[in-house]
Amino acid sequence: MNKALSVSIFMVFLASVLTAQQQIPTGGRIPDRRGFNNSVDNPKLTDPVEEVVRRVAGNVYVIAGAGGNIVVQAGSDGLLLVDDNFTVFYPKIMAVIRQISDNPVRIIINTHWHPDHNQNNANFAKQGSLVFAHPNTRAALAKLPGPSPLPPEALPVVTSSERMTFHLNGEDITYVPLKPSHTNGDVAVYFHGSDVFAFGDVLPRITRPSASRRAA
Repeated sequence: MNKALSVSIFMVFLASVLTAQQQIPTGGRIPDRRGFNNSVDNPKLTDPVEEVVRRVAGNVYVIAGAGGNIVVQAGSDGLLLVDDNFTVFYPKIMAVIRQISDNPVRIIINTHWHPDHNQNNANFAKQGSLVFAHPNTRAALAKLPGPSPLPPEALPVVTSSERMTFHLNGEDITYVPLKPSHTNGDVAVYFHGSDVFAFGDVLPRITRPSASRRAA
């Protein structure tokens, strides 16, 4: 392959990537179907659900459809996801993630144990993702009732009840355990460079208002 042809192919590829990312709007309305029941066997309820992606700020995006939102931090180091939603929507979620980036999903943080926030743990673990959560979240997931226990790969492999900081895509990301509230294992995540919080299902009380601070 000659040099001119290689450059042309690269430019076409780059243009397609930039076009896909430019199509993701910043802000705007997103679906809010948090009361959705995980009706895996009811296509009439699941088929119409559309996963929508919006850029929040900086490197951070939000994916919304039914159940809890998924927050995505993207960059050349790979992707970090806060929560991963219902298993039934995994193909749709992956299609939307690929609108953001083709890089691998490296880290998953579960904000708590409710299924609309973690049912895809096993799917992402099979891709090589590492799942983090509060120890109480792992304990709750390990005890979920049902005909069979969750597979081992669905359980968080790193747990902490203390703050810790990830360094990914040129940004510091702080994992913040919360006092027992929505559950006894809630955590929030703060993206410093993008100035975005992810709270899961916890309604935050902001004690130091900031005009630029955003919650996804």
